[in-house]
Parts: sequence; structure tokens; C-alpha cells
Amino acid sequence: MKSAFKAGTLYLKVFNLLVIYVLLLFGLGFVFFNSAFGFGWDTFIASPLGERVDIVASAVAGRLRGLPSDQWETVLKDFGSIYNVQFYVFDQDGQVCGAKSEPPAAVLSRVKMLLPPHSFPLHKRNFPPDFLVGPGFPPNADFGPNPSFGPNPNFGPNPNLGPNPNFGPHPHFAPDFVAGPDFAERGMKGFNSGRFIIAGGLDGRFWIGTRMPLAGDRGFRPAVLLAASDNIWQSSLLLDLKTPVIIVVCVLLFSLAFWYPVVYKLVRALSELTAATEHIAEGNFDVRVQSRHKDELGRLAEGVNVLATRLDGYVSGQKRFLGDISHELRTPIARLQMALELLSESDNLSDDDRKLVADIREEITEMTQLVSELLAFSKAGLKGNTPSLKNFDLLQSVQSVVQRLSLKDRVRLDFGSDALVCGDSNLLERAISNILRNAVRYAGSDSLIFVSYKRNGEEGLLTIQDQGPGVSPEALPYLTEPFYRPESSRSRSLGGVGLGLAIVKSCTEASGGKVSIENGAQGGLAVTLRLKAAD
Repeated sequence: MKSAFKAGTLYLKVFNLLVIYVLLLFGLGFVFFNSAFGFGWDTFIASPLGERVDIVASAVAGRLRGLPSDQWETVLKDFGSIYNVQFYVFDQDGQVCGAKSEPPAAVLSRVKMLLPPHSFPLHKRNFPPDFLVGPGFPPNADFGPNPSFGPNPNFGPNPNLGPNPNFGPHPHFAPDFVAGPDFAERGMKGFNSGRFIIAGGLDGRFWIGTRMPLAGDRGFRPAVLLAASDNIWQSSLLLDLKTPVIIVVCVLLFSLAFWYPVVYKLVRALSELTAATEHIAEGNFDVRVQSRHKDELGRLAEGVNVLATRLDGYVSGQKRFLGDISHELRTPIARLQMALELLSESDNLSDDDRKLVADIREEITEMTQLVSELLAFSKAGLKGNTPSLKNFDLLQSVQSVVQRLSLKDRVRLDFGSDALVCGDSNLLERAISNILRNAVRYAGSDSLIFVSYKRNGEEGLLTIQDQGPGVSPEALPYLTEPFYRPESSRSRSLGGVGLGLAIVKSCTEASGGKVSIENGAQGGLAVTLRLKAAD
């Protein structure tokens, strides 16, 4: 579960990097766009993106040209459904077609700025002969070439309506508005140069307007195509988001399809390596990583396997060596004890000699205890016969240990109704015995020892707490290390060689459990054995 969580965190980091990558691309595009065209809605619609509005206006004008005015409303509705906006057409006299609406005053003011006054009507006679029959418009019998509409000498040397001193510039039109031979070929470029947008007016709507020519009985008259939208981003008039969204989605899907297998294999390999190193750190050297790669990850997996194998050999060899030495030392120590007993029974010893024999006997007793603990530690840690893990009553095992150590008057038991656990009863009794002996040794002869058990799901918690001084927080992680003793306990009066809790750890882990040690809230040391509860 721990390694899976870390793998999930790594997946999340990779996903976040992908999101940041996409956002960075959009941010760079936004900065580039605004550096070229400025900020704000006005510069946005004045950019090449705003030419989409002119194209739509040209299309609307083309559709309206060949239809009677009573059908214009249908045309605007059709275009409005396509671009998800509401279209209106205004000329010099006001609204021509579209749903009846009263735009805000700011919008009407911008519309009037785009329309010329009545003193300058735009109709057939204002355009050169090829305007109505050029490539920009289909042939029309009503607006075809007129033989009587020839060049006018009042228009100066330019037969295509060049500059005329009698026809000065109009304040509402660009100089080339009705001039030049390529007016029809240019379509609406010169004509629709007055785009505007008013964002979030008093009515909360977005208003977009641009010039367009409106066909009539006497020719063409200037008009403004006005579009209103509640949400500019839901409309495709100014910017069609479908195409960029599709592109972005395709890029993301392609990136995921391309990178996911690589990231998955990488994260999976790292997760396996992480889990293996965690097991090795906990002293489980049987773990192996399956090497599926022939790159650096494969070499790293092989290195972890070699490391686990060598550590297993070192630790097992060390414990086997300690066991062998302990076993070999038991015989000479037993001979020494027998010789001391025989010597102490001699009548030829003086008082000083008897005192010396007593000191030697004390040293040999300590050596015997050391050898016994070394032998127990080596047997608990050595791999060999797999421990027999069975269900047994933990309360009976604890009572048996308490009775054997003569601690019935000092131990207080607190067990629930269900104290069945799964493990090796012999190994766990040895672990409990060592914990109780440590409690007696360091907490004093008159202090109480509290032993409690409670079940937590599939786990059983056996806690043994004494009333001693405890240990420093810095020493807690090292108490289960072989031959480690806190500085305050390094005295011959207290005894101990630092193997008691190491044996507890080995026995508990051999039964499929774990050991945790902490200082109690009311003082003393609390040792908790986390055992597997019986099914």
C-alpha cells in the first residue's frame, strides 16, 4: 500500500507536468498574440481574428441580395443558429430586420458612427460600371451594364472613379470606399473596416458590429450587421473554439498514447525498486526484483538483487557465527562452573579466597547469560525451518510466562474476550518473556507492569508498559538493534548486553508481526507487538 501510494503520487506529478506543459503553450500563445495586437476586446477584434466577422457579414449580404425583404428575417435566424448569436441589420433609418430589440445606447452610438448621413446615399450611380458585374457579384439583369453609364469627364483623368476635386472625401468613409477598379474583387475588405465590440454592456450581452452593403430597389445602401451574444465564448462568430479544442484534445490524446506506456513502465519499475529497498531496510532479504529491462533500470534492479543476496549472506553468516560461538562456549563455561563449585566446597580456602571465588562465579554467571542470549538471538534470526504459524490463545501464553517468571503480583492484565492470534507460540512467549524481564530490570522491583491486548481489524495489538524512567526519544529507533543499550543503562548493576529487544524483534517478525517501541504518556516504556489476529 505504501509503495502503491508513492507510485500514485508519481503518476500525479507526471500528469501535473503535462497540464503545466499545455497551459504554458497556451500562455505563450496568449503573450505572443497580445504583444502583436495589444490587450483588450478592441484590439482583439481589430486583429486578423476579427476578419471572421467581415466574412460572415459578406455571406449575409450575399444571401440577402437575391431575396425579398420579407424573407430576410429567416436568413438572419439561419445564420444566428449557425453562429449561436442574434443578428440584427441597421441602416440610416434604424433597424431593418432581426428580432425587435433595443440595443444599449453605447451600441447604437457605435452603429451610427459606421453609417453615413442621408446626404450621401449609397446606390447604383455611386459605383463604376464593373462594380455590379465584376467577379465579386453574379450577373443581375437589374444591375447589369448600362450603355448610358459611361465615363464622366467630371471624375478627372481616372475613368475608374479616381480622385475628383469636385467629390471631396467624406468624413464617414475611407478614401478608397467607392474608388478603385478592384472594389468588387476586394469584396468587403475596404467596405467592412469599421468592426467594433462592446463587451458586457448594461444588458450583460456582447455586441459585435461591422459594415455591410444592403441591396435595395435603387441599388445599395450602407448598413451595419449587429450580432448579440450572452456568452462570447459559446459563439463561433468571433472565434470558433471547436477547432482549437479538437486540436488540443488530439494533442493530449496523442501525448498520452505516446508517453503513457513509457511513464507506466518507468513508474512501475521505480515502484518495484522502492518496495524492494523498503523490505531490505526492514531486514527482509528474500525480496527480489524482476528485471525486465536491459537499460539503466534493469542494471539497477540487478544491483538491488545482488545487494539483497549479499546482505542476506552477511547477516545470516553473522548470526550463524554467533550461534556457533555461543554453542561452543557453553561447554567450557559449564566446566568452569563445575570447577568453581568443587573449589568452593574445599576447606582449605581462606576468606579472601572464598571472596575471590564468589567474584569469579558472578563473572561466569554473566558470561552464561550472555552466551544464552547470543544463542537465542542467532536461533531466532537464522533461516531454516519455517516457524509453525497457528492460531492460539495469547492470554494463556502471557499467563504462562507471568507464572514462570513469578510476576503474578506485579503484572496487571487487560484482555478482551477475543485474544486469538496467529503465530508461533514458542517464539512469541520468548519475546514476551524478554520484554517482562527488561521491565523488571529497568523499572525496579516494586513497579507494576501493565499488559493489554485489543483487536484492531485484522491486527492484534499486545502492549506491555512498565513504570520505569523510559529512554530518550533519540534512542527509541535503536533499541531493537543488537548490542545497543541506552547510555543510562550501561552499568553492571542493571546488567543486560543489549540483545533482549533484538531477540523480541526477531521472534516477532518470524511470527509475521512487527514491534514498535515508544515512551508512555504517563512515563515508562511501552512495547507493542503487532500480531496477525486469528480468522
